Amino acid sequence: MSNARRILSEFETEEVGDQASKHKKMRKALVKAFSDPSEIVRERALIAYIDLGDPSVVTDIRTTLDDNSTDVRIAAAQALAWYRQPRTIPALIHGLNDSDTWVSSHCALGLSKMLHGPIWARIPGEDI
Repeated sequence: MSNARRILSEFETEEVGDQASKHKKMRKALVKAFSDPSEIVRERALIAYIDLGDPSVVTDIRTTLDDNSTDVRIAAAQALAWYRQPRTIPALIHGLNDSDTWVSSHCALGLSKMLHGPIWARIPGEDI
């Protein structure tokens, strides 16, 4: 069992995010856990990365929007929405077409946060 998998199984996601913020090796293991065979581990890794607060991972999160598990796709949409990064717009737009209503609604919420979020994250109307 990998270190990240063990930690994600034993600790709350906030604790995992805190450990990852202190240890670069743990941060890399968390990203690797996005493709773990267990959907619970994949989902918890995404949630832990929200707690970590590192926006450099949004491209890795984007790939999980195509996961087979609805719960993992929801966690990915939540993570992308939380980061409010303009570069997540194409992924969130892609997620609007998800077959699951919860996934598409989290993507819509993420897009709305960018439209009405902090000034630095707002999208010009002509770009929508």
